[in-house]
This record gives sequence, C-alpha cells and structure tokens, in this order.
Amino acid sequence: MTVYVFLGPSLPVDDARRELDAAYLPPVSAGDVAALVEERPEAIAIVDGTFDQAPAVRHKEILYALSRGIPVFGAASMGALRAAELHTFGMIGIGRIFDAYRSGAIEDDDEVAVVHADATGGYRPLSEAMVNIRWGLAAARDAGVVDDAAHDALVAAAKDLFYPDRSWPAVAKGAAARGVPPDRIAAVSDFVRAHPPRAKRDDALELVRRVAAAQRDGFRDRPPAFELESTRMFRRFVQSSTYRAALSGCPHSPEAIALEARLFGPDRSAIERAALLLHFVADEAESLPPATSARELPSRPGRDGVPRRLADEVSALDRAAHGIARGMRDRLADLTPLALASAGIFPDVIRSMDAKLALRERFRVKTTTPEDEGISTDDLVAWYRARFDADDSPVEERAARLGLAPEAFIQELLMQYLVERAPRI
Repeated sequence: MTVYVFLGPSLPVDDARRELDAAYLPPVSAGDVAALVEERPEAIAIVDGTFDQAPAVRHKEILYALSRGIPVFGAASMGALRAAELHTFGMIGIGRIFDAYRSGAIEDDDEVAVVHADATGGYRPLSEAMVNIRWGLAAARDAGVVDDAAHDALVAAAKDLFYPDRSWPAVAKGAAARGVPPDRIAAVSDFVRAHPPRAKRDDALELVRRVAAAQRDGFRDRPPAFELESTRMFRRFVQSSTYRAALSGCPHSPEAIALEARLFGPDRSAIERAALLLHFVADEAESLPPATSARELPSRPGRDGVPRRLADEVSALDRAAHGIARGMRDRLADLTPLALASAGIFPDVIRSMDAKLALRERFRVKTTTPEDEGISTDDLVAWYRARFDADDSPVEERAARLGLAPEAFIQELLMQYLVERAPRI
C-alpha cells in the first residue's frame, strides 16, 4: 500500500520527498479522492487543491475514504480548509492555518488561494497567499515595526485585493492609498524581505513530517464515527471518478471518446447498448451478491437465420435502447470507454482520435473547411452517410442530437474524412 499526497504550490515536491516517501499527485480536484479509495492507500494527505480552474474536492468523497478506514490528513491550503470542516468526522488537520480555520480566526477560501505555474513550472506560486501576508504583518507588528493602526490598514489593503493580484508591492500601494505613512510601509517591506512569511510552506512541511512519523509507527486503525449514506448519485460520482482516473494517461476525455464512438465507431448501436447495460449493472451492483466470474458482453445479434418475430423484437429493443441512451448521454460518456474495451476496439478508436489530434495541430492556425480540402459540404455529408450512418435527417437535426453545433459536426466529419485519406494526402 502507498501514501498519496496532493501537493502543488505550497511546497516543492523535492522538499517533501526528503521527508516522506510517497506518491505525489497534482493539486486535488473533485473525484480524485474517490478514485483513490479503490487503490486502498495507507493514507491520503491533502495540501493543495483546485479552486477556480476545476471543481474542488468534495466533502463526501473525503468522508467516503474515512468510512473505509483510510486516514486522511490536511494542511496548508485546501487540506486545511477541508480538515477544519471535517475534523469532527476524523479528518486529521495539521498546522497553524488549520487551527485558524477551525477556531474561526479566518473563514474565507481566498485566504489560501494563489495563482501558480503548471506542472512543468513546478506549480511555482505567482501570487501571495493572504495567510502569508496576514502572518507576515502580524510578525512585523509583534516586532514593533508597525503599530496596530498601520497593521490593520495593511491587512485591509491586502484583503481588498482579488487573490490573483495579491503581492507585497500591491499591498504597499493599497496601504499608501489608506494613508499609511511611507516610512512605515518601507519598514514593513524591509522586514518581510528579511523574514519572508511562509505559512503555507511551514504547514505543508509539518504535514509530511507528521505523516512520515505515522507511517513509521504504523497508521492506527480509525473506525469511522459515522455511517456514510451511499446514495445513488454518490455511487455514480464514485464510478465516474474511477473510470476517469483509469483514463488519466489518455489525451482524450470520456466525452470525446463517446462522441467518436457515436459518430464513427464500428457497430455503434452495440456499443451504445453495452454502455447502457454497464450503467445499469454498476447502478445495481451494491444490491447484488458479488459476481463469481467475469463474462464478456454479448455481441450484437445476427439477423441471418433469425425468425422474423425475433428479429423484430431485437429491432424494437435496439430502438428502445437507443432512445434511453440518448436521454442518458452525459451519464453514459464515462462508460463508453469501458464498453469499447469490453468489445476489444478501444485501441482502434484511440488511434483514430490520435490521428485527428495530429491533424488539428496541423490546422491550429486556421480553420479548415471541406472546400479547403477539395470536397463540398454536401458531398462530405453524403460520404459520411454512405460510410457510417444512413440517417438522412438534416445536418442541424443530426448535430443537435449529438449535442453539437452544425459547424462542429461538419468539422468532426471532415477530420474523419482526412484521416481516412491520409495515405493519399
């Protein structure tokens, strides 16, 4: 078993690794903890997480981990926030920032929010966290660098800034507008340069050290002090998170794979029915006894030699499945890769999508049209109908059923057309 740590701008991974041998993951977002539970980790530690750029980690998925007896630690940033909210349920909060949230001394999410570089830039922070500013100004006041009035004006100036804009120069400018004397602002600037506040870094470092000590001692069994209500909606969330985690190394989203399968996949109705079947199986799995053996999904029924009435029944069921699947498109997107894998055609679909991705890179500067590639839009649609789908409904209607704008639908057809013609281009 492994300890997993969600870490970003609060502490460089190399510094953390010197204290704790663990699997270090990017800042946590919704679904990441739920997917990890299936890995049966020794412990999960949350330091950093997403705020604006992706949905934040959900409280219930942390409770889900705790309900399975997995210790969950939090500190410094998103971890401190969630630990303050969930410590009564067993999440272990660590550090000064956690204590401040738990006591109510600070309350807002923006106290720990920063903008930062991406993974290639080591998640380097590009703005100053409000807690760092708050801690630095408190230290300056305690050292006699500023009085209470100047301290309060500086804190207010920092709090008035939108979190991506927070920096010491911006705080100084805001304090000057509030009438703080220039010599006091200069003294504070000199003080924080000499004693840079690192509230988030300090707490993150304390967390990895505490987790390392707990690992050496053997993580204690922590029976949950609550009963988690596993609703149907939450089970779907966990399933979706698990399937998406399984595609983490794939450049294509489940939604994009599902669209590819619906537009160009072989035997599309069989894949659609397989995804629908998997949905209902997954939805009912908790109420059924464990399966004793794995069975392949049935292939599409053949028509040759099938009595007419049975063939009619199959056609009717196909139409019913198609109608249900259309109404559940969003829920089935996560299951389509699984259905493709069960049918043995997942690699073929991904290879086709990779080829289209390369084409889109080629057309990055300009938008290509059918006419640019020597075919009219009408001929392109006719080619698609002859090659993949005999549906002769208008393009606008066909696109709407797929959740696409007509222009996007035509682009999808054109990319497939170009990929199939690639050896001759």
